[in-house]
Amino acid sequence: MSFNRNFLLVILISFFSIIYLSAFALPENKSSTRKIAVTVDDLPGVNTGGNSSSGAIMVNERIVTTLKKNEIPAIGFVNAGRKFPDNPEAIGKILKIWTDAGIELGNHTAKHTVLHKVSLSEFTDDIKNGQMLLKQLLGSDTKPVRYFRHPCLQTGRSLEIRESVKKALDELNLKVAPVTFDNGEWVFAAAYHKAIIKRDHKSETEIAKAYIAYMEQKLMYFESQSMKLLNREIPQIMLIHSNRLNADHLPALLEMLIKRGYCFVSLDSVLKDEAYALPETFIGPGGISWLHRWALTKGYNKDFFENEPYVPNEILERAGVKSE
Repeated sequence: MSFNRNFLLVILISFFSIIYLSAFALPENKSSTRKIAVTVDDLPGVNTGGNSSSGAIMVNERIVTTLKKNEIPAIGFVNAGRKFPDNPEAIGKILKIWTDAGIELGNHTAKHTVLHKVSLSEFTDDIKNGQMLLKQLLGSDTKPVRYFRHPCLQTGRSLEIRESVKKALDELNLKVAPVTFDNGEWVFAAAYHKAIIKRDHKSETEIAKAYIAYMEQKLMYFESQSMKLLNREIPQIMLIHSNRLNADHLPALLEMLIKRGYCFVSLDSVLKDEAYALPETFIGPGGISWLHRWALTKGYNKDFFENEPYVPNEILERAGVKSE
């Protein structure tokens, strides 16, 4: 009788384990109808919980492990000119973590130069240096560098500057990687980084919880913006960064996306949607979502942009940031 009870217990545990794992293994989630591409900026890492290369290596290992475990076709964008004083070779090791997992990498300029803060020539030079250094670091056996992500999503204060940058990218066979699900994740990451340095575990937990809640609110907003603009939900492109916050809480972020019915697809796949061929002529100081760039190009007024969620003041204060 004891044997039968134990045997039944094993069967029940196995049954519920299968159900649990199936619910969170996205590639098997047949009910997913929404699509999203995951893009990760600022490799080899920022706000990694310390200043040493070992912390950055750990952060990237954990992020890549999560992506690979869930079979997510992400793409990482690299500042190839960044180095760690304690280990100049660390960036090569970090990029190898990504390429060994089969994840594509793109150019994010060599030094994260922001277009609106430098001359056009300085910016295009940094694009070219980033491309050259990235190719050197990756070697000839990896996928070609095909995509470029503007630092801070700043694309030009004039149409002439935008066109000049496009020409420089065309010469390097680089295509701009847009973002629709833009967000203030970097603020939460800065606050989380400070909490780790202080070993304030209570704050770490509070910030992480607020982060996931905020990201869901922000995504819901962009879902509704897509409906308002295009009468349908388009495949989204999410921007996050290589940082300690995501090293620790990317699984929770992915779980939130899964629960909202998303499946993870490549950037290539998302860009095939006709929405991404819409005219986009935004010029200005902001780095904003392409959904809003398309709306501004179409001439929508300020009412269209109402009710966008912002980073809570408490998180801004913990991060030491005045505004998002």
